[in-house]
Amino acid sequence: MMRTFRFNIKGMHCASCVFKLEKAIGAIPEVKTIRVNLTTTLAGVETEGSLEPIFKAIRALGYDPQPISEDKTDEGLRKERKTLLLAIGLTLPIFFLGMAGIYPWIQFLLTSLLIARCGRRFFVSAWKSALQKMADMDTLIAMGSGAAYLFSTLALFFESLPVYFDSSAMIMTLILLGNYLESRSKTRANTAMQTLLQLKTVTARVIRNGGEIDIPVDQLKVGDICVVLSGEKIPSDGEVVEGRSSVDESMITGESLPIPKTAGDPVVGVTLNGEGVLKIRITKVGGETVFARIVKLVEIIQTTKAPIQRLADRVSALFVPIVIGIALITIGGWWFFSGNITAGFLSAVTVLVIACPCALGLATPTAIVVGAGKAALEGILFKEASVLETMGKISTICFDKTGTLTEGKLSVTHFLNHSDLDDATLLGMIASLEKKSTHPVAKAVLSYAQQKPIQLREMTDVQTVPGLGLSGVLGQHILSIGNLKFMERQNISDLAKIKNLSVEKTGVYAAQDQKLIAHFSLTDTLKPRAKEAIEYLKSQNITPILLSGDLRGAVKAVANPLRIDQFFSQMTPQQKVEKITELKAGGEKVAMVGDGINDGPALLASDLGIAIGTGTDLAIESAKVILVHGDIHKVSEAIHIGKATLSVIKQNLFLAFIYNTLMIPVAALGYLNPMIAAACMSLSSLSVVLNSLRL
Repeated sequence: MMRTFRFNIKGMHCASCVFKLEKAIGAIPEVKTIRVNLTTTLAGVETEGSLEPIFKAIRALGYDPQPISEDKTDEGLRKERKTLLLAIGLTLPIFFLGMAGIYPWIQFLLTSLLIARCGRRFFVSAWKSALQKMADMDTLIAMGSGAAYLFSTLALFFESLPVYFDSSAMIMTLILLGNYLESRSKTRANTAMQTLLQLKTVTARVIRNGGEIDIPVDQLKVGDICVVLSGEKIPSDGEVVEGRSSVDESMITGESLPIPKTAGDPVVGVTLNGEGVLKIRITKVGGETVFARIVKLVEIIQTTKAPIQRLADRVSALFVPIVIGIALITIGGWWFFSGNITAGFLSAVTVLVIACPCALGLATPTAIVVGAGKAALEGILFKEASVLETMGKISTICFDKTGTLTEGKLSVTHFLNHSDLDDATLLGMIASLEKKSTHPVAKAVLSYAQQKPIQLREMTDVQTVPGLGLSGVLGQHILSIGNLKFMERQNISDLAKIKNLSVEKTGVYAAQDQKLIAHFSLTDTLKPRAKEAIEYLKSQNITPILLSGDLRGAVKAVANPLRIDQFFSQMTPQQKVEKITELKAGGEKVAMVGDGINDGPALLASDLGIAIGTGTDLAIESAKVILVHGDIHKVSEAIHIGKATLSVIKQNLFLAFIYNTLMIPVAALGYLNPMIAAACMSLSSLSVVLNSLRL
């Protein structure tokens, strides 16, 4: 049976580490897919077997697999700091003695201790890589620092040769400094994930046996009634059964304003209750809650790769052997053209040190982790890293109408009285009948009528015709309410008047004793920020298109105020798929936004499916992006984050490539010394991480 495991891998330094690990784990027959993220140290494995052979392969390469922990104390970072401080303490006397050119044996002893205590892991990792017939960043560091150390050790026996213990020590210490700063920056890159985990509620106040007790959240059961006081976090997903308050859902949805809650309203775990006291019936616990799903999706994206990252991985895999070859050519070139083997040796060491592909390996994952984390805090969830890259290339976005651009709640926009009765009396009669129905249209008409000073009356012999309307008896009169087809079936007079009425919106008609007495125009209410979202997309040269199964008039009534020029009505799910396929064939990069079951095929057919989080499970499963709260403006925010992330990735890759392209020839020609090269290499990696943090 196929199972998915996620765990941490400690000890990774560069893209070559990732390549080695994915190659070794991928060679295990039971493993189907393997994804390793350098920035988060997270690994995701799909396998038909167990973790034992996977962990064995990881340890054979010199890395340490560990379970994912929610503990925020970074023991690894503290160890790195202690190692760095010891290295600095040993390097300073080595450096000053080297500058003075005195006590080479003391330099030898201190450098030996530095390598044994602080730099040992680089040499162990390089050795294990060599046994696997691989090479990585640690190989370059070990060769660079080790070559300077061995050359200097041999030089102790030949007084005519200079020693370079200070170079060996400085290389090691500057690399350790760069790794430490890089680790701190990567911790900042993971802030979003840590923030999410810190939101988790610990205890819940539950009504048990007539009293209130505090229990761990993990012990909550579906159906439990919890009491949430003012200022407390809601322990799990549920429904308000008693009380009135406002709930701050910003930590889940990014919505800044508190949401009013009363009996019957849904609430989400880890959100913050306002001034009132709420009693909540728990409806979801554990991994089924919105919070748990968010954490899971964020973890998943941190172990996936964007297509653009594969280029960096392939380059890094070839890079180290090429650099070693350049270093050997450098020694040969200096010896052949100048006869100065010492200068050639130093230049080769410099090439090895400055060419480490750290920046290249960090360019994409750091940007993805920061971008995905920022999006998660705004209530936008990406299922995989490739989404961020695709998002930045979208040229057309197709929208479903109901529940996506609109609230999915009908409201009356126009009312026409065709009778001799005053409006209040007429609306009272109609409301008395509509009260007998639960249909959304009936609720909208009833809500409109109740805004007037009406008087409800008793209806008898009420009959409902599904999809058409209903009728009943009021005193001595027969009252009918429904659509045009229902009026035709009832043989209502004045049908010509009905047919001449505007059909731009949903029409509801009322008749008494087979004579038309009223007409209502209804429309679906636009979502609050829909217009703002469409305007932003247009400003980014992204074309919005409306695809709906509704009548043309209803679709046009939504498209016009939003200034959507292209809209299509009465579309079946298959026709939506065909339209998206047609757009893609024309060279468009197409996203689809929907919330219903009928949107599932279109979401899958598009280049990027975006589901409204308040929609159906099928839509959410079919999409690659989920808008947790259903705010349509989050589409434009997601596009903005995607474009910004892709831009930063490209900047990072440029920085990494240009750095190696320019600095390796400079090092080979002898214009840099190994110590400066080590500092430059560390700064290049740090610059990539800091650039990603700008997101």
